[in-house]
Amino acid sequence: MNIGELWWSRMINAVRFLDNVIESLISGKSVVLNFPNEVPWQDMLIDALTRRIDIFSDNRTFDVLYCQRVNDPGEFLFNKYCNETEKARYIPIKTYEQFLANNNNIVLNHRYVYLSGISSAFANLWTKSVNEYLEYCDKESERGIFIIVTNNANVHTSENIDCHNYADYVTDYDCLMLCMTIISSEKCSSIQKQYIAELASNIADNKIEIASKLAESGMDLMRQPLKTAALLFNKNNNMKENTIDFIIEKIETSIWKTQIKIVFPKLEQFRKDFIQKYQNRLKLKLPVMSSNGDRVDNISELEIGQLYYICHSNKIAEKADLDMLKKMKDARNKLAHLNIISYQEMTVLGIL
Repeated sequence: MNIGELWWSRMINAVRFLDNVIESLISGKSVVLNFPNEVPWQDMLIDALTRRIDIFSDNRTFDVLYCQRVNDPGEFLFNKYCNETEKARYIPIKTYEQFLANNNNIVLNHRYVYLSGISSAFANLWTKSVNEYLEYCDKESERGIFIIVTNNANVHTSENIDCHNYADYVTDYDCLMLCMTIISSEKCSSIQKQYIAELASNIADNKIEIASKLAESGMDLMRQPLKTAALLFNKNNNMKENTIDFIIEKIETSIWKTQIKIVFPKLEQFRKDFIQKYQNRLKLKLPVMSSNGDRVDNISELEIGQLYYICHSNKIAEKADLDMLKKMKDARNKLAHLNIISYQEMTVLGIL
C-alpha cells in the first residue's frame, strides 16, 4: 500500500472526511470539497471516491474534469455533455444551466462529475452555476451530482450543495501521525522516530504529501536536515517559488521548533538529575543570585548555567559530570538564543 492509499483508507480523520462526503453523495446532494491548500494524493482520493460510490450506485459513471481556466461553468458543461443535436435545440433565452436541467436525454443526468482545479476566485462562480442547475432540475428525476474541489474558498452549505471543509477534519496532529506511521518501521530508537516525525511535519508546514516524503527519508532527515529538505523542495519546484535563503530559514526554524519540543525536555531532565545527584553539596552553596538579580534559595530552582558556575568554581562534581554539564549548558544556550543543535552535538549529549 502506498502512502496516498494509506492516508485515504487508514488515517482516521481523512477517512472521516471521506465518509461524510460519501454520505452526502449517496443522499443525492452535490458537494464542495474545500481544502486549505493542494489536495493530498488527489488521484488516490478520486479512486477512493469511485470505489466507495460504486458500492451504493451501479447506474452512474464518474467523470473527472479539469476546470482551471473555465470562465463560464454553464457553457463548459453544455459543451461537455450535449451532443450536436441537443446543442441545436438550445434557445438563448434560457441559461445553459436551465437548458441542462430541463433536458432529460443528456448523459449528465447519469454522472458523478468531479470538478478539479477550481481556485478560490472561481469557487462561487461554480457553486452558483451548479446550484442553478439543481434548482431547475425535476426533484423526482435523475440528475447530475457534482463534486466541486477548491481551496481556501469562502463557500457554505446550501439546500442543494453540502460544503465539506477539510480543515474541520484534518489537523497538524494527523500530519504528525502519518509521519509516525511512515517512520515506524525505521531501525532507530523511539525518540529518534519521534524527532524525525516532528521534524518532517514542521518543515512541511503540515502539507501532507511533503511531510510524508520527508518522513520517508528517515535518518537522513535527522542527520542532514538542511540538505535533505532542500533537495526535496528543489525536486518539487518549491525553490522556484521562494529564495534559497527563505527555504534555509524556514528549515532552520522548523529544526529549532522540533528541538524545543524534543530536545529541551531532555536538557531539563539532565538538570534535575544532576541536582538530585549533588543536592547535598549544592545546598551548602545557597543562596545565589540569578542573572536578573533574584535570590535563589531552593536547589530545584537552579538554572543549568548557575549549576555549572557553582560546580566549576567549587569543584563539586566529578569531571565527567562537569564536562557533560557544560555541554548541556551550551546546548541550552543555543536553543534559548534561537539557534539549532547539530546532530553530532545531540549524539554526544546522548539525546538521540
